[in-house]
Amino acid sequence: MSETIYTYVHMSELANDISPKDFSQIISHSRANHLLKKISGILFYDGAHFFQYLEGHYDNILEVISEIEASNQQHNIKTLYKSKVILDHRRFNSWKLGYVDSANSASIFETFKHFINEKSENLLKDDLLKIEQAMTPMIRYSDIL
Repeated sequence: MSETIYTYVHMSELANDISPKDFSQIISHSRANHLLKKISGILFYDGAHFFQYLEGHYDNILEVISEIEASNQQHNIKTLYKSKVILDHRRFNSWKLGYVDSANSASIFETFKHFINEKSENLLKDDLLKIEQAMTPMIRYSDIL
């Protein structure tokens, strides 16, 4: 059955004063929050920057975005893409918040590294295609969990 899903993609930087323990708690809290709000997605982290892809119902995604923007845990938040789409299934249906660490995030960050240093906040169709291709192994992996 198809459903209307809101897709939101952003990049940000982790605040300097966040310890590894704090970071782990942020991930745990986010997973619980996403479960309650029926949000799925994935978070990539390269040691300094986040790239996050979220999918869910519009109001729930907006609520999470507001929480991210209000927190002092991330800064330099750039919205790269947002759209309502009709999907037969979510890309990360079984992941409330999949997490990929710096050792495994290289291909994703290489794909959109120009957004880290540039002011651009709009992904082009080519960029979306590249990101989708880079995320494909993770999407396939999430489907078997």
